[in-house]
Amino acid sequence: MQEMEHFIESWQDTNGMKSIFLRMKSFLAAQKEANLSFNARQGVSYSLRAAHPSQKDRSLYVRPDSRRPAW
Repeated sequence: MQEMEHFIESWQDTNGMKSIFLRMKSFLAAQKEANLSFNARQGVSYSLRAAHPSQKDRSLYVRPDSRRPAW
């Protein structure tokens, strides 16, 4: 998750999306047994992914995504 922290720290928010991303991150992190991961595809998208161990048919249950470049 160090990559995500670097992404957040370097994010120069010009459209108000950073605060929304941070609220979603906090909400997902508070969910019982939720497993969070971060997928950075520079120049394409930056995805916060959440999975739950009881989910059998799908690997994710939510994926907030940003197409904004981090720098």
